[in-house]
Amino acid sequence: MCHVSQVVLINDYQKQRFVERIIDAMFNTISGKKIAILGFAFKKDTGDTRETPALDVCKGLLGDNARLSIYDPKVCLAVSSQQCQ
Repeated sequence: MCHVSQVVLINDYQKQRFVERIIDAMFNTISGKKIAILGFAFKKDTGDTRETPALDVCKGLLGDNARLSIYDPKVCLAVSSQQCQ
């Protein structure tokens, strides 16, 4: 594999690891629990959500039936809600 694809694999692993750490910290279940996501954009002070790591984290949490409350003052609600589904 080339170097770039290895970096992508590591980044994907880190996002999944983050989701697993959240689940572990909440007594191994997040089903029905409300979790706040503070910041959704790809970069600070922008509304750009393309390729944001938060999207994969949110999808992982939703996959375990968490209830998410997403806040980012630069991202409109419609964009964050649509992308998480």
